[in-house]
Amino acid sequence: MELQFSSTAISDVTLDKDVAAGLLGADLTASYNALIADFRDALFLGELPEGPIVSHQQGNLRLSYRIEGDTFLEVEPIGKSIVRQSEWQKAYRVRLRNISSAGKVLI
Repeated sequence: MELQFSSTAISDVTLDKDVAAGLLGADLTASYNALIADFRDALFLGELPEGPIVSHQQGNLRLSYRIEGDTFLEVEPIGKSIVRQSEWQKAYRVRLRNISSAGKVLI
């Protein structure tokens, strides 16, 4: 799957384990890296081991994947046009939006 990033911060946390460990702590970083590995191994979003919480924000489909406990990675499936709720499983490009915990955005 092709990963894109909504910000430099989410890119840094995803691509640099030291940055991630400094911001998220060792345990959460390990869980986050495992989730990212699942994304990279999958060809389509529908192939990920655990399903997301599906929502709409500002007219776009958002998927929240549990990292650990009440911490989630929010992603946006990307297609040639707006990805519909019934089609997100077929998306092979995704934009990583943010990491939130207990409803507060961490990154």
